[in-house]
Amino acid sequence: MDDNRTLLNILSSVSLEYLAQRAGDIRKNTVAGLAIMMLLLIALGVFAFAFIVLIGDAIGSYCGGAFIVGGIYLALAVMLFVFMKRPVQQKSDRWKAMLLLVVRNLRDSLSG
Repeated sequence: MDDNRTLLNILSSVSLEYLAQRAGDIRKNTVAGLAIMMLLLIALGVFAFAFIVLIGDAIGSYCGGAFIVGGIYLALAVMLFVFMKRPVQQKSDRWKAMLLLVVRNLRDSLSG
């Protein structure tokens, strides 16, 4: 019985250390990803504004240029929505399978 408790204590401490390390890694990756995403969104906004001005000068109406650029973005959003795969669901399924495997192994080691 003491061996099972020792095993559980070791597993729980190793699991907590692993989770703490992963949380730190996730925080670092999230901050870096958000910084890159913000930079890309700002650059996209600047290019969109420049494109609106360019088209607005060409057709004689800045409002018309804004509607054309908005239509382009709307068409891109629709295409992304239609052709997008579901990678979040695939990752979620992998995590569920891994968790189920760990629980089964732990149950087998405690019962055996």
